[in-house]
Amino acid sequence: MSQLVLKQHLVDGYTINRKRLDALHAVVKVLSRSTEPEIAGTAEILERYLPSLVLLNDYDTGNVPIPKGDESQWVLTYEDAMLFIRSMPFYTQSDLFGRERNGSFQGIVAGLYQTFGGEELYRSTQEKAANLLYQVVKDHPFSDGNKRCAAALFVYFLNGNSILGDDDSPACGG
Repeated sequence: MSQLVLKQHLVDGYTINRKRLDALHAVVKVLSRSTEPEIAGTAEILERYLPSLVLLNDYDTGNVPIPKGDESQWVLTYEDAMLFIRSMPFYTQSDLFGRERNGSFQGIVAGLYQTFGGEELYRSTQEKAANLLYQVVKDHPFSDGNKRCAAALFVYFLNGNSILGDDDSPACGG
């Protein structure tokens, strides 16, 4: 019974939300034709935000395709990542910042290159970078500075793979 309710919610909920967004879009089109500045202005604001609402709805329902992205040229090792964290000013200013708690950070870095059936689970550099950011924030592998480390490692990883800036001016000090 609960499976039927869940299926109905997932299928019907998506349909209802999509219908509501389509109806809102139709209302906005009608409102935008108004000669009243307040109504036309409100319609203009709604028109600007509708694509975001549609994108959020598509994300919530699993309908956002993953872009192809770039193939990784550089492999981040656990040792490189820890050297990078230790080079951050926060590291020398605190006894807790960037100090690994339980060895889980090594697993996060290794997980970037995890395979299944001979295929990498995170195929593109961008997917790997996003997963690195997400896992460090979610899993809290450090005693302090998880979000700062995650953000810095995200940029460091993208820069190491030449995704940021050009070759002559690295976007990150590493």
